[in-house]
Amino acid sequence: MISKYITPVLALAMILGVSSCGNQTGSEASAEEEEEEVGMVDVVLTDKQVQQLDITTGQPEQYMFASGIEVKGQVEASPQSVAKVTPFVGANVKSISVHEGQSVSRGQVLAVLSHPDLIELQGRYLTAVNRLTFVEQELQRQKTLVAGNAGSGRDLQQAQSEQRTLRTEISTIGQQLRMLGISPESVKAGKTTTQITVTSPISGTVEEVLVSTGQFADPQSPMFRIVNSDNVFADFMVYEKDLPRVAVGQSVSLSPQSDPTRVIQAKVYSVGKDVDPQTKAVHVRASFTGDSRHLVSGMYLKGKIASGQQTSPSVPSEGIIDEEGSSYIFTMTRKNGKCVFHPVRITKGREENGRVELALDAPLTSPVVLTGAYYIISEMKKSETGEE
Repeated sequence: MISKYITPVLALAMILGVSSCGNQTGSEASAEEEEEEVGMVDVVLTDKQVQQLDITTGQPEQYMFASGIEVKGQVEASPQSVAKVTPFVGANVKSISVHEGQSVSRGQVLAVLSHPDLIELQGRYLTAVNRLTFVEQELQRQKTLVAGNAGSGRDLQQAQSEQRTLRTEISTIGQQLRMLGISPESVKAGKTTTQITVTSPISGTVEEVLVSTGQFADPQSPMFRIVNSDNVFADFMVYEKDLPRVAVGQSVSLSPQSDPTRVIQAKVYSVGKDVDPQTKAVHVRASFTGDSRHLVSGMYLKGKIASGQQTSPSVPSEGIIDEEGSSYIFTMTRKNGKCVFHPVRITKGREENGRVELALDAPLTSPVVLTGAYYIISEMKKSETGEE
C-alpha cells in the first residue's frame, strides 16, 4: 500500500528535478541551438590580429537619413525634342542623305523627293503671275476709260475682282512652294524643279529611317524619327497613398536600372492630377539637375523622392555581413587580454552614402565593429574548417 503512494511522489520529484535543471540551462541551450542553426559563433582575436585585419570598433553613429518614397519610372523626351518627319506632299524618294544613329542639325537635308506634280504646281504659279500682269494692265486701261467717260463701270469692277483673285492664288501657291523648299522667285525667273528636299526640324539623332530609296513617301506616314536627348526628364509613378508626401520642388535621387551604382539628382516639377484606376498611381515628372549625359528616352529608372529626414543609429556598410539570409553586426568585449567578437542579428533599414540604418530590439552596451566585419566572418569560417 505504501509503494502505491511513494511511486507517484518519487515520479513527481523526478519530473520537478528535470524541470529545474531545464530552467537553469534553457537560455544557454536556446543560444546554442540558435548558433548551431545559423552557424554563427564568437570569434576571439588578439590585438595584433585586429590591427593586421584593420578592424575598427566604436558606437553606432546617429545619422540623418532621408525619408523617401521608392519610385520606378523611365526617361522621357519632351515633345519639343522628338520629331517625326513627314513630307508636305506625296512624292518618290530619290535619295536618302542620313543613316540611323547619325547626328543632324536643324535644317539639314535628310532626303530628296521627286514627282511630276511638282512641275504642275509651279506651272500654276507661273500662269497666275503672268495672268496678273495682263489683268493689272487691263485694270489700268479700264480706269483710264472710265475717267474719260469712255468705258463702263462693269468692266472696271470685273478687272478689279480678277486682280484680287489672282493675288490670292499667287500668295497661296507661293506659300505651298516655300513649304516644299521651292523659291517662288526662282519660278518667276523660269527656274522650275522636279525635286524637293526634306529637312530636319530639330537638332538631334536619327533614331529611325522609315523609308527606302524609290519608295513613295506619303504625307501621312513618317519618313524619319529624330530625338534630341539634351532635353529629357524622368517620368515615374507614385501610388495614391504616398501622394500627400509629394510636392513640386522635392529632390529625387535616381539610378538607371542598367547601372544601379550611378546616382543622378533631379527635382520634381509636376505632380499629376489623374489617378490611374488600375494602378492607383499618378505620373510625377522631374527635371534632371545632375549629369544626365547618356540618358536616352525609354531607359528605365528607379530611385527615391526625398520627403523628409530622420535620425537613426547606423554603421558603415563595412561593419555588416550577410550570412544565410540574415544580417549581422559584431559587438566586441575583452576577455583574458583578447578581443571577443559576438555576432548580433539585426534588421537592415535604409542605406545612404555608405551607411546602413540599424533596427535594434535593444540598445547596445558594447562597442560594435565599424569596419572589417568581412575578415571576422572569414576567421570564423577558418576555425570551423580547422584552417590556420
